[in-house]
Amino acid sequence: MSLRQKLTKPLIVEPAQADDHTHTVIFLHIFPAETTEEELGSKILSHKLTKNHKTLQEQFSTVRWVFPHPKAHARHWSNLSAEDKAELGLNLGGLPYITQIIIQESKLVGGLDKIILGGQGVTAEAAHEAMASFPEPKDAQRVSPETLAGFMQEYFHPSWTEMSQLKLAGFVGMHAQGGAVTRDAKNFGIASKLPGGKTVNTAVVTNTPHRFIHGGYKVQTITWDGKRIDDFARFLVEIGVYRTKETISINNNDSGNEQLTPKDRSGSQKADAKEQLNDVQKHALLVMKEKKATEQTRNIILQRIEADKVERKIRQERQRQARRAVEEKQEGEPQSSPMLPENISARKDFL
Repeated sequence: MSLRQKLTKPLIVEPAQADDHTHTVIFLHIFPAETTEEELGSKILSHKLTKNHKTLQEQFSTVRWVFPHPKAHARHWSNLSAEDKAELGLNLGGLPYITQIIIQESKLVGGLDKIILGGQGVTAEAAHEAMASFPEPKDAQRVSPETLAGFMQEYFHPSWTEMSQLKLAGFVGMHAQGGAVTRDAKNFGIASKLPGGKTVNTAVVTNTPHRFIHGGYKVQTITWDGKRIDDFARFLVEIGVYRTKETISINNNDSGNEQLTPKDRSGSQKADAKEQLNDVQKHALLVMKEKKATEQTRNIILQRIEADKVERKIRQERQRQARRAVEEKQEGEPQSSPMLPENISARKDFL
């Protein structure tokens, strides 16, 4: 597969209600470079169908959908030349590409807390790294409440004044079922457990609601794109994104509103093929099931190992910070000078 060299600006899907933009979803896809514009229209997240046969764009009509680099390309997001940055309108210095997109979109929608960020697989990990790459205030800006408020309002929200307010509306990581602990989940766990004062980026990560959806991104039927799309829609509702109600026709002329409800489909009727298997085929089927069970057990063990690694890093970091606190305390205590012989004799005379 050849990757196209030319970078493009993000693919934008405007809100269905153009005059009422309340939130923005920034989702990282990777599709082959030969994917046509018509094909992209059915593959991007905004056009995925929930179980009620409606697209996400139809149901969340006040959401703007942003897909940075929806086609695969030869250059990594964070490895852009000066010409690339000028072409893409990136004017925030050395900040990563996705981080700059987040800041740009937050200014359009009215604040960082109106941004939902996500991706699938490796792009979810890249998205999570981007939300931990915001600029940090300088020491002089932290000291003064006025300058800190100016910094917050320049980059994150027009009315924020304190770092405790930092957050995105939400983060969504879509991953395959049963795999090892992914880097986005691991980094979220580490950031949320680290002690001590928070930086801008740890505050953003720990304050942002997270949802990790497992099960891949494979189309299920022509009218439904699977449970993970329903899970994504449910998460949007949980964090306060408005989901429109379905307008239905009543008595031909009247119309009313009805809350969207999943429309169940009857499962396809399949003959029980097991009854038609011979002994060799049944044995092969049994071996395959046992192999699958063994693989699931192995994945569970790997997940526990990864979780243990995360906990070990947290403990090591806590121990390091504790040692550092003790050292700083010892350095701050005044050193008692040794008592000289003449001082001793003088003290005896005084006594």
